[in-house]
Amino acid sequence: MSDGTPVDPSVVTDPAARPPPTGGRPAIEVAGRVELVSQLALEAGEIGTWEWNIGSGEVRWSDNLEQIHGLEPGTFDRTFEGYKMLIHPEDREMVLGAIRGCLEGRVAYEVEFRSADISRGVRWILGKGKVIPGEGGGAARMIGVCMDVTSRKRAEETAWESNRRKDEFLAMVSHELRNPLAVISNASTLIGQLTKNDPETAKASGSIRRQTERLARIVDDLMEVSRLSAGKLTLRRTSVDLVGLVHRAVQDFVERHLLDRHRYELRFAATRVSGDGPRLEQIVSNLLMNAVKYTPLGGTIAIEVEPDRGEAVLRVRDTGVGIAPELLPRVFDLFVQSERGVERRDGGLGVGLSIARGLVEAHGGRIEARSPGPDLGTEFVVRLPLAATFAAGDQSDGAPRRRILIVDDNVDAREALARLLEMAGHEVAQAGDGPGGLEAASRARPDVAIVDIGLPGMNGFDLGRRLRAATPHVRLIALTGYSHDDHRRQGDDVGFETYLVKPVTFETLQRALANN
Repeated sequence: MSDGTPVDPSVVTDPAARPPPTGGRPAIEVAGRVELVSQLALEAGEIGTWEWNIGSGEVRWSDNLEQIHGLEPGTFDRTFEGYKMLIHPEDREMVLGAIRGCLEGRVAYEVEFRSADISRGVRWILGKGKVIPGEGGGAARMIGVCMDVTSRKRAEETAWESNRRKDEFLAMVSHELRNPLAVISNASTLIGQLTKNDPETAKASGSIRRQTERLARIVDDLMEVSRLSAGKLTLRRTSVDLVGLVHRAVQDFVERHLLDRHRYELRFAATRVSGDGPRLEQIVSNLLMNAVKYTPLGGTIAIEVEPDRGEAVLRVRDTGVGIAPELLPRVFDLFVQSERGVERRDGGLGVGLSIARGLVEAHGGRIEARSPGPDLGTEFVVRLPLAATFAAGDQSDGAPRRRILIVDDNVDAREALARLLEMAGHEVAQAGDGPGGLEAASRARPDVAIVDIGLPGMNGFDLGRRLRAATPHVRLIALTGYSHDDHRRQGDDVGFETYLVKPVTFETLQRALANN
């Protein structure tokens, strides 16, 4: 038609004059296919659509939404009041609050809730929606979708329960391992003290002690990985002399003969940070251990500490095997290790660098690994926030003589520790349980009580409370196989001034006694 009037395809008799159908098919057929595909997608995703007329209270649902809510087909009464009754009573106010917030324009509507009928098992539903305004601008309708997320919620609950049981298992294994390790450590130290004039016995005692400490570090690493993975790490921040801390860590490596076959260089400038001293020392030890493992005999390890533009900077460099470029981005991942020759000592679990990164980040810092490539050495750079002010220096490690009460149900551990303390000049009383500890305290009037937390009957926390009530001046030290942060917090609440996790070196205990 030459006048420009639109052509009605139904009245055109000449097929050549008909306009081509959309995509080669009638538009109605294409629309039907789109609707069918959309419906299949909704069903596959277990998603239903809904529309709520706010004025009338009418609710329109897609066919599959009844199934998602656990209803028989055709039984929903299509009212908002009826919909409210489908929500589990414990979740109803939460859902209605989310709807109110959406109507008031404060938040988007997105909420997870349970269905009311749980006779066939709990059904979890995720609802999402938005407000459609009316002519006057107010809320006229809400439209949205509901999704059956029961499978996901069950998987989350299963994972949570699995993590809970794993944490309980690790805590129990840690406790059961630490107690015998503490006995071995104390006994080997005592043997060393009693046989100073016998070089062979002293050497054997030293070997036992070093290997016990290595086992303890493995237990510590496993527990720390668990805490970091679960986000359950608790920091006890104080002003820490980073130079003194690094010096102690290096000295510990020297005493354990880990640096005997390496050269090491130290360069320090006065630096203090706000952090958890034992966790910061763990960072340093893990980086040093990594350098020792991957540096050939005769190689050099350099440790530097300095303040730099509002940050404390710790650098640990080595002349070791280096890191390949493809491994460098993954070096802090769990269980990632460079290749080591058969001559490498102390292979470890591959968790030390991952723990170091987690602890650094928990302190608000960052850590970086640098390496030019294989056989060209490695540098780790840790940056931590500086402490706001510089505090006084470290206290002396020398412990004045004390009257000490040890309460531990492990006879071997208790007696070995008591003998060591007596040889150090302290006056020591012992007990194997809570009631015995209270009785011994009434006789000995101790300055310090060293208490095992896992006592039978009256646990160490209860004993600590009663000791503090009966003898207010007594200083409480926890010496226990339980390293969980919850136990540490309970210890703080009771009044334990120091919380030591077995096995503890006698030097560490001496420092705790001096600090008290």
